[in-house]
Amino acid sequence: MSHADLNSWAQLGSAATAKAAPTLATDGVAIPAGVNQAMILVKNAAGTGAVTAKIRMWGYHAGAAAWFALGTGTGATTSNTAGVLNGGNSIECVVADTLRHSELVNGLMRYERLDYEILTTAGTGTESFSTYVDFVPTSKVPS
Repeated sequence: MSHADLNSWAQLGSAATAKAAPTLATDGVAIPAGVNQAMILVKNAAGTGAVTAKIRMWGYHAGAAAWFALGTGTGATTSNTAGVLNGGNSIECVVADTLRHSELVNGLMRYERLDYEILTTAGTGTESFSTYVDFVPTSKVPS
């Protein structure tokens, strides 16, 4: 079975400068049953110079009827680091004008939905970021 046969990825969305945290139980995408990990992929479609983005991941828990910042950190305001990719730091360009970042997010099995928030962006032009999720089937997780 090829990776493409798993139909496990989805685009979480695209945004230019900022995207608010999820608030509705229907925001984001559904996490497939039995999935505990997802590869988060972030890329820019536009922007020039030193393009950066600070992105926080959120998981929706139906039992608590609330969204939770995924991961460790301090608080969930723009300047804090809870659930922020890249160890709480802004993601920077790999080369001029090109931002590409992937990161594995764990502990999804107890959540129903996954979404993201763009906290801050920077660059000398008009930035545009796309964020994707590639769910990792449990059978593909190394033991």
